Amino acid sequence: MSTADIAWIISTLAMTIAFATFFVFSATRRRGLLVATLVLACVAVCAGLTAGLGLL
Repeated sequence: MSTADIAWIISTLAMTIAFATFFVFSATRRRGLLVATLVLACVAVCAGLTAGLGLL
């Protein structure tokens, strides 16, 4: 399995978790969940760029 494949899997998982966390944040308005959502979205974007551009 190449680095790009691993980065793509991490990106997909992070965005899936961020999506679910955002809906929980919307329902509960807990600030910690918003921070977690933003961090996971950043991880997903960085991993997606790594996979797409072959940075590693």
